[in-house]
Amino acid sequence: MSRFSHSFGVVTLAVSSLFLLACSEAKSPRLSKPSQTKVITPEELLSKLRATYVDAKSYSDNTTLVERGVSRSRGTITEIPYTHLSLLFTRPNRYAISYEDAIASSQGSTKYRVVSDGKRVRSSASELPHQIHEAVAPRETTAENLIPEPELRQAILQVALENLFPQLAMLLAEDAEKAVFPRASQMEMLPEQEIEDALCFRVALIEPEGTRVLWIDKEKTILRRMELPIDQQRDQMGADQYTAFSVDLDFENVALNVEFDDKAFQLTVPEKARLVRRLVPPPPEGPSEDLGKPVKEFAFTDAAGTKVTLASLAGKICVLDFWGTDCPPCKENTPELEAAYQQFKDAKDVAFYGVSTDPESLDTQAVEKTLQAWGATFPVLRDLDKNVFHNLGVQATPTLMLLGPDGRLLERRVGMLESADELVKQVRKVQVGEDLVQEAKDEHARELEKHEAIMDAATLEQSLVDEKGSPAEIAPRKMPENLQLEELWKSKLANLSSPGDLAVLRTLPSGPREILVLDDNQSVVRYDNAGQELGRVNIPSHEEKQGGFIRTAIDAEGIPWFLVSGSGWQQIFSYDKNWKL
Repeated sequence: MSRFSHSFGVVTLAVSSLFLLACSEAKSPRLSKPSQTKVITPEELLSKLRATYVDAKSYSDNTTLVERGVSRSRGTITEIPYTHLSLLFTRPNRYAISYEDAIASSQGSTKYRVVSDGKRVRSSASELPHQIHEAVAPRETTAENLIPEPELRQAILQVALENLFPQLAMLLAEDAEKAVFPRASQMEMLPEQEIEDALCFRVALIEPEGTRVLWIDKEKTILRRMELPIDQQRDQMGADQYTAFSVDLDFENVALNVEFDDKAFQLTVPEKARLVRRLVPPPPEGPSEDLGKPVKEFAFTDAAGTKVTLASLAGKICVLDFWGTDCPPCKENTPELEAAYQQFKDAKDVAFYGVSTDPESLDTQAVEKTLQAWGATFPVLRDLDKNVFHNLGVQATPTLMLLGPDGRLLERRVGMLESADELVKQVRKVQVGEDLVQEAKDEHARELEKHEAIMDAATLEQSLVDEKGSPAEIAPRKMPENLQLEELWKSKLANLSSPGDLAVLRTLPSGPREILVLDDNQSVVRYDNAGQELGRVNIPSHEEKQGGFIRTAIDAEGIPWFLVSGSGWQQIFSYDKNWKL
């Protein structure tokens, strides 16, 4: 997983668990009466749909990713919105894209924005309120240069563009006939239905991941809804609770060929925020405020029913691992804990316990057997008085707490251990009197210093686009006074179909030995001084058709080398003096 998605969250189209957040009574979708018009084929309809977007000079919409189901028990339609998306687009290179969670999590709502005013592209992420990424806008927007910040691009477009922004994929299509959904093996027309009184064609596309259904406005030939192919995720999404279930993109407020205010394509830099050449993850969180302070009194119970309290552990280094029988990471973490326990099981100054957070209704013997089955031999304590949450502030399992002999909190780790050695080293340090609290604070200070250095390196002192720059003045045409042009020779049309870049290779003082011409970005034609063709070198197959160039060089021994590539190409073709690749 990318650094960005670790820090900023992940855009997903599939949700592993469902909660009925909003239920509404609704009438079943109404089927249209049989149409009297000429029957249209799926291929014809998709061709018309693509043409609508390819021909559009501008476009805007508001889109919602919605989960829909008809409850088996109540027969009601349940709709759960997950993501709000919006798009403004004007050819050739102005656009504004936003993504925002429809339902905020405990960490808040994730929001991304990518805006191009035609001169520069700026991007923002809600998790990084003090950073605005900036890049120079391309002359023409494509699917490849749409989101220039690489980590943000990965966070937003973890799925193919046509699965999240199908309308944008069609707007940016270079070929109006190229399939927007290339994985479809077959297509079929479904009965027409209405969306908000707009009658829609419906086309089913059969893909490896399931069936995609496009709802296409009959009158305007625009996309109104797209049902995503989700066969592989249906079970984990709880689809069996419904008689009908789908995950849809609903396109609302669609507008074509309208004028937008320039302000819609602006993303201003907030006060105290930085312009950056790349987005930098947030600084590392500091040690807990409770670190170094005595923990609150607690009382756990061992298998014999004896109370284990903070007072009873006084004078001992205490390792408390909080776990639950229904916690898979706890099971995976157990071998590392056991390995660490084996280092201290006979130490008189160390107490090592696994504290079960399971409810009182679960028998203690069953709890012990579970931990033993996971490979643990360290003693188990039960939290029958709910001290874990209320007194110690443990919110999740597994959580490990390391207490000093004086009852102070020396370390709190949420999640799994990287290795047993990690815990062993910390306990050993306490045994010899090292200050883990100060060590943690010093380490955090060093991490902050590194982060600030990274931020400084990423910061732009000013915008990449000069707002105050005046337009260049074009001087009147003036031919050189002492230059005479003389035509030496012309190439034959049969030899060059679409000549492009040209390079002259000099090896002798008397003049060029070869003239090299890039033909149709697919081959290099070689000529001598008199225009006689010396040969043609075919470039290996590549997709790019524009922007090619030829470069030549002479090494220290006077041997020529050749290079062919192009602006935006993904390959560089290098040749030796004999034009061997």
